[in-house]
Amino acid sequence: MQQVMEMVKEISAKLKSLVEPTAMFMLFALPFNNYTSLQFPHGAPQYRNIHRLIARLGIKGAFTINMINTKHVLISLSNEADLSHLWLRRIWHVHEFPTWVFKWTPTFTPEQESSIIPVWVCFPELPAHLFHKDALFAVASMIGTPLQIDDFTFN
Repeated sequence: MQQVMEMVKEISAKLKSLVEPTAMFMLFALPFNNYTSLQFPHGAPQYRNIHRLIARLGIKGAFTINMINTKHVLISLSNEADLSHLWLRRIWHVHEFPTWVFKWTPTFTPEQESSIIPVWVCFPELPAHLFHKDALFAVASMIGTPLQIDDFTFN
């Protein structure tokens, strides 16, 4: 039994070294840019209920759902706006199950919550000619990845 436990530890260490954020590792992660993970702290509802809920949340593009474990699912979204739509709300309820939405990252592990969260940013006294999506996104990209412009600013 001791040998088996040592083998498991060795395999686990090798797997962890495979997911260190190297250039090659990050390259393999590029197709996952429009992925998000859902966490169900009390356990996930049935797969078909998750699928129905996602379909009713105003998702405009195609999506697929993959179960990671009993408390986490991975959702692939074909539309980047859908990712923002899910992510900006942060908490949903699926048949009375509280659900947290996280942006998937290459270093995602179910054991650790993501430290990446959406944040609203305000630019007081911004010149009027910069109230254009491209200009606002350029300014906001100095802080992080812009997701959306609020309706009041956009109109």
